Amino acid sequence: KAEAIRKVSASKETVICSMAGQGDTDVTRGFGMLQALETLSEDLDRTVSRPLQKEAFKCSAACCDTAKNQTDLQSCVQSCSEKVQRMEAVVNHELGDFQQRLQRCAVRCQDVSREKLPAEPSDSQLQEAQKRMEACISTCAQDFESQIPGLGKRIKEMCKKL
Repeated sequence: KAEAIRKVSASKETVICSMAGQGDTDVTRGFGMLQALETLSEDLDRTVSRPLQKEAFKCSAACCDTAKNQTDLQSCVQSCSEKVQRMEAVVNHELGDFQQRLQRCAVRCQDVSREKLPAEPSDSQLQEAQKRMEACISTCAQDFESQIPGLGKRIKEMCKKL
């Protein structure tokens, strides 16, 4: 698999873990997002990464027949892999942006929850703040899970233009 597609898998776990770091949110919501990101990863691998890798391998093999010397061969092979490298950059950028937005949402939940606490909160006020924060983070997860299909569509559209 291309490095970028592997990063989808790594990023989906990072996204969920970064949310979990904000508190004990609705675990089933995290698994739903994890499943949606896994589905996206498999789809991008099948429909974007593998076809581009296949094209790059065929092009590289042709370089062996046409290159006049080692320098030409290296240049040709490098040229063949440019689309795969651009695809990886697109995937990394889009997933990184998605992850940052999700993390900002979770941090905002944490900030809002803290701002509503008095200077010296009681245990019950702390528990209520924790519940508000977890509900807010769960809403973030739902909102962002619903954005995953659009993320996949956007990545595919950008990769078609490579």
